[in-house]
Amino acid sequence: MPSADNFHIWYGVLFVHKGFYKGGVFKFKLNIPIEYPFFYPPTVQFIFKLINDVGLFHPLIHPETGNFSLTQQFKDWAPHRYYIFHVLHYVKKSFKKDVLDNLTEKHCLNKDAFDTYHDHPKRFGTMAKQCADLSTSDTVLYDNHNESNPIQFSKLSDEKLGKF
Repeated sequence: MPSADNFHIWYGVLFVHKGFYKGGVFKFKLNIPIEYPFFYPPTVQFIFKLINDVGLFHPLIHPETGNFSLTQQFKDWAPHRYYIFHVLHYVKKSFKKDVLDNLTEKHCLNKDAFDTYHDHPKRFGTMAKQCADLSTSDTVLYDNHNESNPIQFSKLSDEKLGKF
């Protein structure tokens, strides 16, 4: 959904149903440059801060900024060849094993996550599961401090749920 303040900023939520991050609910922001699609692709930033400002443990996601690397999938951005839906599709696929298996280190913003995935897959699975579990915790899921984000989660009582 577009930001309430700026049409060049969109917000989204990814619900992961399978794999290492199963059950995760991950919020992100899509920044669309004014020059899009001719010179620059959109950028993706995950909104996921945990204890000590440690972010989402994923090879393509910078652990501190939440920036997501698109460089492996879109090496040479080409207008009218790639569109925002391609970017969104890749973001979704990046949480699946087939994409994780084929990542190359030079495109990964989180080298620790990349190395852990390849050298210690069980440990990676544990850390990914922790991220998924934390993403649905009250402090993360209901963190609605960004007023321009139109996607806000709130608790729903059984009574209200019954009305729907």
